[in-house]
Amino acid sequence: MEQLVKKFEESVRQGLIKAGVSSFENLVIGAAVSGGADSIAMLTSLKNILPQSCKLIAVTVNHNIRPKEESVRDAEYVQEYCKALNIKCIREDIVPGKLKEKAKSQNLSLEALARDERYKIFNKVINNENISYFCLAHNKNDRIETLLMHFLQGSISSIPEKREKFIRPLLNIERSQIEEYLKIQNISYRTDLTNFDTTILRNKIRHNIIPFLDSEVKGWSKAVLNLELKNSLDEDLLKKLSDEAFTKIEFNLSSDTSSFKRNCFSALEESIKIRVLYKALSENSKNNNLQKNEPAELSKRVPFRNIYFLSKELSSEKEKIQWESEGITIKADKGNVYITSKKNKATETGFYYIIECEKKFIFESYNVNCKKKENSIIFTASIEEREIKTLELKNTSFPIAFRSFQCGDTIKDAFGKNISVRKIFSNWKYNNNCNTIPCIQSLGTEEQPLIALWGELRGTKNWIIKTEA
Repeated sequence: MEQLVKKFEESVRQGLIKAGVSSFENLVIGAAVSGGADSIAMLTSLKNILPQSCKLIAVTVNHNIRPKEESVRDAEYVQEYCKALNIKCIREDIVPGKLKEKAKSQNLSLEALARDERYKIFNKVINNENISYFCLAHNKNDRIETLLMHFLQGSISSIPEKREKFIRPLLNIERSQIEEYLKIQNISYRTDLTNFDTTILRNKIRHNIIPFLDSEVKGWSKAVLNLELKNSLDEDLLKKLSDEAFTKIEFNLSSDTSSFKRNCFSALEESIKIRVLYKALSENSKNNNLQKNEPAELSKRVPFRNIYFLSKELSSEKEKIQWESEGITIKADKGNVYITSKKNKATETGFYYIIECEKKFIFESYNVNCKKKENSIIFTASIEEREIKTLELKNTSFPIAFRSFQCGDTIKDAFGKNISVRKIFSNWKYNNNCNTIPCIQSLGTEEQPLIALWGELRGTKNWIIKTEA
């Protein structure tokens, strides 16, 4: 048993070294501790590994999302355990209801908001306590789950061992080893019941997909980790080439609008163009005092297919181009590309076009053509001249708005009764960002009602109000 403990703690020590900790003397080490097995094992091993010249500080955050008896007890358990180990513990309690209200009003993911709030607290502690490294307890299983989750969402990326002062010393340690380490020392831990909620994608992967792969595909996890390694090596080179290419396009950053040379951009390789575009959009967003938008974060707001389509447009023979997505406007002439980022209020997301006459515009990867035909307005969405979807709104006239979902939106049902748009999306089982489904609003009357939901563009249904002539 003693040998197993020593082996585990040596693995954690090697994880610290691999994450960049070259010396263990006179450091201030922070540790995120939720009370779960991973973080309790990490804290315990750090206490045994680090020399006395090191100061260890635990940080626990009560998000107040789960039932009070669970979340408060978790935080209290962490405090009690830290007291038993003589470790300083900083506890932060988020105001009850704050995250849920913000998620609902801004139509955002509750999990993502909780993560953002948690990292704000971690960064505050790092600054206040002058922390050298801040340890997070992600393990090898988390790493594989993240790879699968990102693959299913269209990318190959995992959890980094180090980002700024954040390090993950357990990334090469399996969850079974963590639980064994605690079991043989008779150390208890808390269990978050939401980890068993399979409506959450990560949990679905953990409890449904991975057990199936384990039973049916021999050696799959090793193959996935090898793919991660190959991809990270490729990414290192691509980042270097992209940074070099970025200097070639003569990117010019000004107070409101950024620009770069279109012909220099067109000469780049396709994969480099994508990365250069993300970097240009990110630099412009940061310059305009928007939210933190590193390229990896920005890619969550502006999907890859939009950037790919934009890259194709900018490399074409078209003399003039206008493109809008997620509060970003790009205009191009023969010589230059101009980027303008809308300075959103905290509650603003999505898109909004006012259409007062027949008009062509770009919505994400679609060329949208809005035409008037007799008493109808007809929208046609196409990609590269190939017709994809058509939406006809009978007995409708300009002006109208083509916009994203807004909190509190309602639309009439077949009986003329107003129904929540959010409820409609839920009935459609549309689990993605509601802001991506275009809502068509009539602006010609005082009531200005919604008259259609163009869900077909997102692979779901349409909702069209029948209006009288």
